[in-house]
Amino acid sequence: MFRLAIRVLARRVALLAAALALVSLTQSLLPGDGLFGALGPHATEQQRAALHHELWLDRAWPARFGHWAAHALGGDLGVTLRGADVSAVVGSALPNTLVLAGCALVLVSLLSPLLGGFWALSKSRLLGPATTLFVATPEFVVAVGLVLVFAIWLGWLPAAVVGEPDPAALALPVVALTLPQLAWNTAVAHAAVADQLRAPHVAAAIRDGLARSRVLVRHVLPSALPAIAGSLGTTAGLLFSGALVVESVFNIPGLGQIITAAVSGRDENLVLGALAPAVAAISLVLAVADFIRGRA
Repeated sequence: MFRLAIRVLARRVALLAAALALVSLTQSLLPGDGLFGALGPHATEQQRAALHHELWLDRAWPARFGHWAAHALGGDLGVTLRGADVSAVVGSALPNTLVLAGCALVLVSLLSPLLGGFWALSKSRLLGPATTLFVATPEFVVAVGLVLVFAIWLGWLPAAVVGEPDPAALALPVVALTLPQLAWNTAVAHAAVADQLRAPHVAAAIRDGLARSRVLVRHVLPSALPAIAGSLGTTAGLLFSGALVVESVFNIPGLGQIITAAVSGRDENLVLGALAPAVAAISLVLAVADFIRGRA
């Protein structure tokens, strides 16, 4: 078990490093110079050269990324092109993104096995079309639809976040982020549960008169857990990326706004610093899912 955990963790750490290296390389290949916007049009060539050297922008990409990664391992994410501490900038926005994605992940994790199990046991004809509809609908479209119905037509909830998000302002963003992934994971859980229901020992338990709910909880879901966990691990990554889109719709001051501004401003340190905690959180969830599948 310990060797499995080390192997899974090592693989995810390697993928984390590769993902951040790819982001850094992509940023270095983009045209333009972020220093022009940071220093303004009246900066001298000497000032630009000095800042280039200070931020390692005059080095080759491998050396620049290696320098950033070495400092990031010690908790130093560097400074932005405007001289602000990246850790402080990211730290002010990260909680909002984590709350949004975390709430959605908890809802998907709790509801999808129950809905998938109910679908398989009851053979409902409603959940099939409903899951297909929401799987095919992007978070952006769901968010706009929720705003139209619950904020504009009914006036029950705010259409956008003003200042720091409160529970009422987060209700629509969380639902918009949850529904597509809930639909997908419900379909996965349904397939896994339906497959387990055909197992001989489960069929025997049902014939013996055990309540279907007890059969589901004690005999079916434990065997279906590896497939469900694998799907939820992938969902964690999709929820974080989807959160960045939903944040833009509801004006949530999270990582989405920072990454958008950093990419357009060619601020490589800020892009890497904003993506690093999100990718690390995704890697951790995927590592847990890999461990559960490996033990099954």
